[in-house]
Amino acid sequence: MREPITVAVVQPHCTPHDVGANALAHAAAVRSAGARVVVFPELSLTGYELDAPAVDPGDPRLEPLMRACAETGTLALAGAPVRHGDGEAIAMLAIETDVAVAYRKIYLGDAEAERFTPDTEPAVLTVGGWRLGLAICKDTRVPEHASATAALGIDVYVAAIAEEADRAQEQAEWARRVAVGHGVWSVVASFAGTTGGLGPVMGRSAVRRPDGTVVAEAGPEPGAMARATLTPTALPAVPAVPVMSSVSRVSTVPAGPSMSAVPSISTVPAAPAASAVPAASAQPIPSAGPVVIDGGDRSCVRLLLELRAHLTDLPPGTVVHLIATDPAAPIDLPAWCHLTGHAYLGTVCGDRPTYALQVSESPRPTDPASPWRPG
Repeated sequence: MREPITVAVVQPHCTPHDVGANALAHAAAVRSAGARVVVFPELSLTGYELDAPAVDPGDPRLEPLMRACAETGTLALAGAPVRHGDGEAIAMLAIETDVAVAYRKIYLGDAEAERFTPDTEPAVLTVGGWRLGLAICKDTRVPEHASATAALGIDVYVAAIAEEADRAQEQAEWARRVAVGHGVWSVVASFAGTTGGLGPVMGRSAVRRPDGTVVAEAGPEPGAMARATLTPTALPAVPAVPVMSSVSRVSTVPAGPSMSAVPSISTVPAAPAASAVPAASAQPIPSAGPVVIDGGDRSCVRLLLELRAHLTDLPPGTVVHLIATDPAAPIDLPAWCHLTGHAYLGTVCGDRPTYALQVSESPRPTDPASPWRPG
């Protein structure tokens, strides 16, 4: 059994381009945090300055930060541009008694791509038996990144970001989705104030439980910090299910009278496909084939509202094939099934993105207006 681990997310005061001054500020934060792991924002050692020179892990200006980590037994995760092969990358540095590049950003913004080269591999650090999956800013908004990182086996998804304040709600929702969708703690350190060419940046660094609830959150101001102790959780990750081999023939028909409250998604029983359902099902399976619901390109919020209404009219054990092109569906649908008690069965091969689930005999209620919140 892993021991609990204390983490802190810090929004440091930052001097543009001044690695020495920023290392001293980071060191002071490490000493005051009282945490085993302290996470700083994207490019925290230079500011979000895309023209800042690359920082070598052996740079003597980092020594005060190394000393603080060594004296407090802390792992600091700080951001800097680094050299990588023939190019440069946006990196997360792991700092204890020495400095190493722990991760290089995979998904770059347009301006970043003019200078930096994306990496291709997710990364995990192990600290006291806890496996930390690493991410930098835009990585967090790409479902494939969280999925690939979680596939390595992680307990915590750790992200360093620099996002403008008008994206605060969106970023918080992505952090919640990753936590719930993969059954992991979410730890996000964000810049605050101003940095680089960005407008006011969001701050509000936060730690979330695997159920998506916030346990610690900083304010919007520079210098703020949030701290939390992570404990091994009994909430499992949404189980990974192999891709299913059956393909249902999809046709769209007007919704019948029982669907009149939610007419914008159409349903029709598909041809029988018994092989689509794992043999070890905990619920009785009706003899009819799966019900196909074509959700089109609806956003996941609207999709879940309409899906929830459809499922109330279906008997327990019914297998549903949901067609959904929203890129968030691979995260949101398993997470929602995990929340409500419906069984998520995996993906269905076909020309359009399709996901299978099985209706629960006693689903847990969710908020009428917010289907991702318990009712």
